[in-house]
Amino acid sequence: MHEDDLRRWRLRSQRLTGAAFEATGAGGAAVVRWLGAVQSQDHEPALWSLAQRAPGIGRDELAAAFDAGAFLRTHVLRPTWHFVPPEELRDLLALTGPRVAASCAGRWRELDLPAAVRAEATDVLAAAIAERGPLTRAELGETLDKAGIDPDGQRLPHLLMHAELEAVLCSGGLRGRQQTWALVDDRVPPWAGFDREAVLRRLALRYVTSHGPVTERDFSWWSGLTLTDVRAGLEAARPEVDAIEVGDRRYWFAEPPPQEQERPQPRVRIVQSYDEYVVAYSQSRDLVDPDEHAGLMPRGWMLSTAVLVDGRLAGHWRRALRPRGVDVEVTPFRPLAPDVAAALEEEAQRYAAFLGLPLRLTVREPS
Repeated sequence: MHEDDLRRWRLRSQRLTGAAFEATGAGGAAVVRWLGAVQSQDHEPALWSLAQRAPGIGRDELAAAFDAGAFLRTHVLRPTWHFVPPEELRDLLALTGPRVAASCAGRWRELDLPAAVRAEATDVLAAAIAERGPLTRAELGETLDKAGIDPDGQRLPHLLMHAELEAVLCSGGLRGRQQTWALVDDRVPPWAGFDREAVLRRLALRYVTSHGPVTERDFSWWSGLTLTDVRAGLEAARPEVDAIEVGDRRYWFAEPPPQEQERPQPRVRIVQSYDEYVVAYSQSRDLVDPDEHAGLMPRGWMLSTAVLVDGRLAGHWRRALRPRGVDVEVTPFRPLAPDVAAALEEEAQRYAAFLGLPLRLTVREPS
């Protein structure tokens, strides 16, 4: 099996090609469910990641689904935000939250946030939201300040993260473009209890199915779990998952590989900085960029918007909103073949339609 085959396989597993989800708010929630968790470091770009897997859905429809609680945003897996299905939030936090908290312990000491202060702050925040409803970061900072807990600098975001890791707070709806926090008990179904082995198996099956082919180290990076837990979860997920050897790596998969096409059309995607296709892997990240573009992308390109052609890095892009439209500027690494250029224009049009704005596309000379 060639690396091109692995890329095609992974694109289909990620639902960036092949079967797509419904272009509805429910379809956006189904994308989150399919992927298990979707990194949403930046809220607005993360909505585009969902829309790419539910073609035709608009930004406003996805935002409405989020506001209604069809999918939630919280710190889980790694010390960053993810969209998660409401029914999985408590189990995911129970499985991965302790490791996230452990990774923050040093920073909490630097910020003078001992356990007693974190616990008191969580109680204060929860009481304020119970009384007043979902609150913004600024409102929650004021609440802590009035209670005698200093929210300055990075103390407030870390206190909010702690409350999320304790399964007390999660995202509420947006207020304009401002995030709010709500009570988990108001947004998430009651918990039947934690079965660690079952949750670990379910997470392994979900990750392999939606991101495969993947390696053990990929799964460990994505989930924040130890390799011991990862291996136990993968073995527990058999026979629904299996593994193959390609080169010097062992890749796990669930769905069979795509069937060959005689003349496959180029698949062009303009993905946001934290799309699951680029951030959900560690060991096999080189499938996206096999080092042939060294020096052409800024250092740490995974944090830069990327143009993908058939699953490989082919350039970068940026957007600028105008009062009555959106500018999309693409800088490829090499001149684009006519069929790739046509596919790129279609993809940019999809992005503009997602925003509900007319498109002005510019393709610059290769960098």
